[in-house]
Amino acid sequence: MKTLGKVQDAFAAAFPALGRPRLKTAWAGMIDTLPDVVPVVDHAPISGLTIATGMSGHGFGIGPGMGRVVADLVAGAAVGHDLSRFRLSRFSDGSKIAPGPACPGRSPSKDLGSARRLPAPDQTLGLAKETPMPPKNRFAELLPEITAWRRDFHENPELLFEVHRTAGKVADLCRSFGCDEVVEGIGRTGVVASSRARSDRRAG
Repeated sequence: MKTLGKVQDAFAAAFPALGRPRLKTAWAGMIDTLPDVVPVVDHAPISGLTIATGMSGHGFGIGPGMGRVVADLVAGAAVGHDLSRFRLSRFSDGSKIAPGPACPGRSPSKDLGSARRLPAPDQTLGLAKETPMPPKNRFAELLPEITAWRRDFHENPELLFEVHRTAGKVADLCRSFGCDEVVEGIGRTGVVASSRARSDRRAG
């Protein structure tokens, strides 16, 4: 609230004719991130395991596009993007770990060799500009609901492996999305949802 108070004071100083704005509502919550505040999207050193984590604070915004990328990664298809910025090995290959998207890195994980490399990567996002992901109206329709999910998670923070409430809500959401199988309790509170490949559906 102190930070919001400073914002109100700054607004009043910049626009004295309007005065200090009043807050109608305010909310805040905790987020968990990786040391460099960049997600990990990579094949794990365990066969058949794919990691996509560390998106707290951005997950709902990049979820639709990242979901498509991760689905291709799991299926062994070309993801169409350079994922070296998101490799797991950056924490063990001697790369300097510092907050921000410009953390220098070494060669990507060998497991990412199937990813198709494209020229002129967008250094801010680590994604290539040549494969735009147009927004879908369906996402816009879900915005109020997605916003409610995010605020609920942040207003009820849980840490480390004690995320039982969050895991339960995620599992319930996956079931409501029509996932064929939802397994809870992976590594205590992990949730794995799967959809079986069909002619009219995409595995992910």
